Amino acid sequence: MSSIRVYLSACCHQGFHIQQYDVDTALLNGHGHLEEEVYIYPPRGVQAQANEVCLLKRSLYGLKQAAATWFKTISQVFLEMGFRHCRTDSCIFVRQRGNSVVYIALYVDGMLIGAKTLEEMKAISDKLSRKFKLKDLGKVKFMLGIQVDYDREQRSMEICQTSSINKMVEKFNQVDAKLVWNPNVQGQLLSTIEKEDERMKFRPFRSLVGSLLYISNGTRPDIAFSVCQLSRHLERPSEEHWKAAVRVLRYLKSTSDIGINYTGSVKDLCVCAYSDADWANNKESRRSVSGIMVMINGAPVIFKSMIQQSVALSTAEAEYIALSLCMQEVLWLKSLLCELKAKIPQQIEVFEDNQSAIAIAKTDGY
Repeated sequence: MSSIRVYLSACCHQGFHIQQYDVDTALLNGHGHLEEEVYIYPPRGVQAQANEVCLLKRSLYGLKQAAATWFKTISQVFLEMGFRHCRTDSCIFVRQRGNSVVYIALYVDGMLIGAKTLEEMKAISDKLSRKFKLKDLGKVKFMLGIQVDYDREQRSMEICQTSSINKMVEKFNQVDAKLVWNPNVQGQLLSTIEKEDERMKFRPFRSLVGSLLYISNGTRPDIAFSVCQLSRHLERPSEEHWKAAVRVLRYLKSTSDIGINYTGSVKDLCVCAYSDADWANNKESRRSVSGIMVMINGAPVIFKSMIQQSVALSTAEAEYIALSLCMQEVLWLKSLLCELKAKIPQQIEVFEDNQSAIAIAKTDGY
């Protein structure tokens, strides 16, 4: 999702046209032989002798190799058209000819094409139409469960997941639930239970947490910490965990129209990052939680709330571990933006509130 958000932000910043396309029966378009020998039983209507099987020569839906074969096929077509893979994300392609830059973001059987002019976009789609059954879905409005409201002339874009949240509210029977304005009770720490709660056999807890995780990863960094807490208790959830998960859903219901707003300008992209951590807040494992956010033009494109792998022995160590994670994401983002030919500042500001962690980061040898 981070790559998609960066892609959309970069297109918005430069005022690109963004069109959405879909390839019919994409996984059947995997040209060339499969690398492995795959045999199938003869389909109905095909006369065959007893114990006779068929050798597949091309990809089919349901094969483990189908998606990879399709990706190799479409990638080769893009390469022949002058595009190249981004090393930071192989599903994003870039082509530069003089001052003209075109972006393509590929996701399963769909793609987004971003270009400065509609003529460039039409030339690309016409070439793809000769190879595949390409369906033009028009200006991007909905993709991967995310609603996109893009005003190219104003260089303004809002992404949200209102429709996905509303479907979740109906699925988990929270249509008539009371609204809440905070995803979790202040100071509440969920504890692990030793024995599984019998009542939870009838609660779709894992399904709910998975749905919340998808929303969090898409456009809602405000629930990232709460979902991180809930994800620790998928093995033996209790009624307390269920109520906490439902509260997050009720919060989403109360704020379903909240999203992320990207803006653009003729100036360089403004990139900054924030890093923070709690220290040993989990009384059972004493592992800290890292929280990071990387922003472009004041809007988040990367955000994470993650449990640290080791037990930090001080606040400085916990903050430094979080800062290290933040810097990894900053370097990845910088590389991707460079590959997208975006103008970025040479130095990126990273905000950290622990003086000891800052001192360690500035010390040679660390």
